[in-house]
Amino acid sequence: MRKYEHLRKKAVALREKGMSLGDICERLAMKKGTVYYWIRDVEVNIQRRVPVRKCVLAAAKAVREKHKRLRDEAYEQGRKEASELLMNRLVRDFVVMYMGEGVRRERNKVGVSNSNPVISRMSYAVLRRFSKNKIGFRLQVHEDHDEEEVRKHWASELGVLQSEIKVYRKTNDGKLEVRNWRLAYGTMLVYSCDTLFRSRLQGWIDWLSEEWNRNLGVA
Repeated sequence: MRKYEHLRKKAVALREKGMSLGDICERLAMKKGTVYYWIRDVEVNIQRRVPVRKCVLAAAKAVREKHKRLRDEAYEQGRKEASELLMNRLVRDFVVMYMGEGVRRERNKVGVSNSNPVISRMSYAVLRRFSKNKIGFRLQVHEDHDEEEVRKHWASELGVLQSEIKVYRKTNDGKLEVRNWRLAYGTMLVYSCDTLFRSRLQGWIDWLSEEWNRNLGVA
């Protein structure tokens, strides 16, 4: 037991402060039976009890509130700048494409999926300008695509390295008994995992939607 003497003393000290058996075991990475044997006769000072789990929950809540505040600030930034920023046709077209074909299920991801390389280049240009995070490329192809050929095609179209493009096969290819056509080079998703840009973009989207409603005479 001598090799655990320092841990036993630590367990006793924590127990004296009021820490629970479970929290002490978690802190010291020791089994409950061993720790219980060490602290079974220790008197607990209730006034000095350490509410460990409450502290953890409070810290987690503070982090959530901080990130919500940052998202709200990014959204308000998007709203305020939209009238001027969306005069840029490239940015406005990206917003429209995103509203139609963008990745919207995840609040931390901004991306547009399309088979047209012009649209992918446009999306890439806007993401490079506004996102602070790395741009990703996800190519979806059929089983009968030549992976090297399509990867090379998109690398050339986007001006990126072939190694930057991740290729995924369509999962339902085996269930298709007859297919008369397919996209020659698959479908490219250009994206960035950027929560704050996603919130900022939502500000642009809401502003543009309101403008459309005004032009359509919708209250």
